[in-house]
Amino acid sequence: MRSRRVGATPPKGGWCPRFAKRKQAGPKSDEEVDQSAGPKPVEEVGQRQTQVMSYFPARKGGWRMERLRRYWHVGMATLLEVDPDVLSWTTEAETVRRFLNPEDSVQFTPHMWVAARDSYRALRLIDGGDGSRERWLGRNGWVRDRCRENGANLMVITREEVETHPILKMAKTILYHRRWDVPEEYALRVAAMADHPPATLGALHAALDPDEGAWPQVLALIGQGLIEIEMSGHLAPSVLVVACLAREAA
Repeated sequence: MRSRRVGATPPKGGWCPRFAKRKQAGPKSDEEVDQSAGPKPVEEVGQRQTQVMSYFPARKGGWRMERLRRYWHVGMATLLEVDPDVLSWTTEAETVRRFLNPEDSVQFTPHMWVAARDSYRALRLIDGGDGSRERWLGRNGWVRDRCRENGANLMVITREEVETHPILKMAKTILYHRRWDVPEEYALRVAAMADHPPATLGALHAALDPDEGAWPQVLALIGQGLIEIEMSGHLAPSVLVVACLAREAA
């Protein structure tokens, strides 16, 4: 302990001989600066390469597990799965880039790329409320123009809009029943109604099962895309039936 008594000369490298003396930091040479400086990172204004927070079992576009970067994105995925206008969607979207100068650029990667019946949509999901969409577009207006050049419509959707969407609760109920077992004869009966679908969900239910004991199977058929209904925000016998479809061949 004498080496640590008051007035003793401090040892080189610190109080413990096992610790080597640290190299004193000094100004770096031009050569060291050039070697340590890597390429300038590209600014990303869309989907960043963050950790996958949730996996979503998607049907549209083929059965698969889609990777979501935020837990609340599950709500958007749920809405897409029950939207009859959506043919397919994915989070594996292509990046568009804007060059500010030969050595500097900014890029945008949609959170979701959607193929709808009449258009393509690039979705940007932002965690905000009133005014957040306008602020984002004010900073990144070039993204809309670039998406149009690629034949897609840019849709900036806020977390508040997703979580308060009027059909979100109904969509969750449909997806909950989607995996339920459905007798194949029900799917065949629905296909036979393609030319003249029943007016309401109640009438279709009665046509499938006169005893009206197959309501969960009716919801499963909606989830599987064989029955299209009016998205009014509730599930009841009075809901209008838009179309009855045949199951696609495997």
